[in-house]
Amino acid sequence: MRASRTYTFFILYILLNFISGFAVLMLMGPGADQTLFSAVWQAVFFIPLIIIGTKMGGGAQSLSFGRVSPVDIFAIIPLLSFISALSALFFPNTAADTLHAARETPFVLSLVSLCLMPAVFEELTFRGIIFSGFKNFRLKTACVMGGLLFALAHFSLQSFLYTFLTGTLFCFMLYRTKSVIPGMVTHF
Repeated sequence: MRASRTYTFFILYILLNFISGFAVLMLMGPGADQTLFSAVWQAVFFIPLIIIGTKMGGGAQSLSFGRVSPVDIFAIIPLLSFISALSALFFPNTAADTLHAARETPFVLSLVSLCLMPAVFEELTFRGIIFSGFKNFRLKTACVMGGLLFALAHFSLQSFLYTFLTGTLFCFMLYRTKSVIPGMVTHF
């Protein structure tokens, strides 16, 4: 996928994000369980989005599932912990509120909705499709652009620093390993 298509895909991401969220809200009602709402919304939003992204030029080859070593996955965890601690110096961690609300939901639904689905869907979307659209850029520029779009897509100034740095790092991991799997595992 060329960079111009990558930007078009990101605009489509933003539009589908709001449209699918509104549609699921109308379907489930405003009093729906937040964790169940999140799971349904992610399925309604990301599955068509990933299909569209591969059809727009990312192709199935952008969804890299190469072999990786455990070192590729676990070596990154201390760096992610440092980024989280650095971000916490400037902004409160709102993830605790989400986890607290999820305690009222069955564990498996919480695990799937809050951990598994975002890890798989966001890595396929941002590293598999979007980052592959920057393959003609220099590596540093491509990683920074991938991290920037990842941070912007979270619509949160509070988590911008964290999502930007982790998104940039996950792009580099994909480049190094030729696989979205390390990003999925560490994102989980």
